[in-house]
Amino acid sequence: MERENFNDEYQEMIKSYTDEELAEIYLLRADYDEAFIELTVEELGIRGIPVEKLTSENEAMQFLMSRKTDEELRNIYTGCGNELQTFAEREAMRRGMSSEALEKEKTTAAMQRGVQGKHVFAGYLFSILGGLIGLFIALDYITATKSTDGGEFNKYNDSTRKAGKGMLIVFAISLTIFIIQLNLS
Repeated sequence: MERENFNDEYQEMIKSYTDEELAEIYLLRADYDEAFIELTVEELGIRGIPVEKLTSENEAMQFLMSRKTDEELRNIYTGCGNELQTFAEREAMRRGMSSEALEKEKTTAAMQRGVQGKHVFAGYLFSILGGLIGLFIALDYITATKSTDGGEFNKYNDSTRKAGKGMLIVFAISLTIFIIQLNLS
């Protein structure tokens, strides 16, 4: 009975894994429970992935990338730095996709994501103190853009731009309190 419960839990877990994760588990099968590996092999079979193609990480990833659509390959390649990018790039090149176009898409995707601001804490601190530095940091985070031949993009990512708006609000509240205190004294 206990073994069946484990199998049910394993099956649910295995179904949630990507093809790449299942291939990695299979390649590292010596590190896993035998029942887990049996269910992994079964799931790979259901997905149409023959374990004979999974002889090494390199072979496995090449095989799995060959099953991806062009759009899936683009998404992997332009994604935020992961180990599958090299395999996606190789498969894209094998299919005759332009490396220049892929690189441009990757740059555009990175620009659209933006960067994390490095002075968020200082921006809030200066905003609380009512300093103009806090105001300038906030405005920079909210309004800064970068231009490339792929278009114009926000320089900072969404969370940094939200922090900039928060700094602006804190600055306005601090400035209001300061003005009220001046008028009362």
